[in-house]
Amino acid sequence: MIFKILIPLLAIATVYFLGKSHARKEQARGVALPRPVGQIAEKGSTFQLAAYAVALSVAGLAGWYIYADWRESKMMVRIRVINAETGQVALYDAPKGLVFGRAFTTQDGRRVTLADVERMEVQPIE
Repeated sequence: MIFKILIPLLAIATVYFLGKSHARKEQARGVALPRPVGQIAEKGSTFQLAAYAVALSVAGLAGWYIYADWRESKMMVRIRVINAETGQVALYDAPKGLVFGRAFTTQDGRRVTLADVERMEVQPIE
């Protein structure tokens, strides 16, 4: 989960520092950066506006990705636990984010761990 936050922050920092580096190089060479006329010239160069647009879009996409992942983890699934020896079936409902391999936590808080002779089928609840 931490990487879902760190990667967008790393991308934003990279764009920011590339913009700063570019501006320093141009300033060191003594080249005046072209500025658009009018209102935009007061707020910043075209490169800065593009950098801000990229940073905002990366942050927005990262936020959307985190929200979609959170929403999917809260989605309820129906779990059928089938005993291979007896054929007995038990049904459970659990959030998708609480299903881990051969163990899961049900909607009412019970922790279920499957035995070696049991198998699990997971289906979304519609």
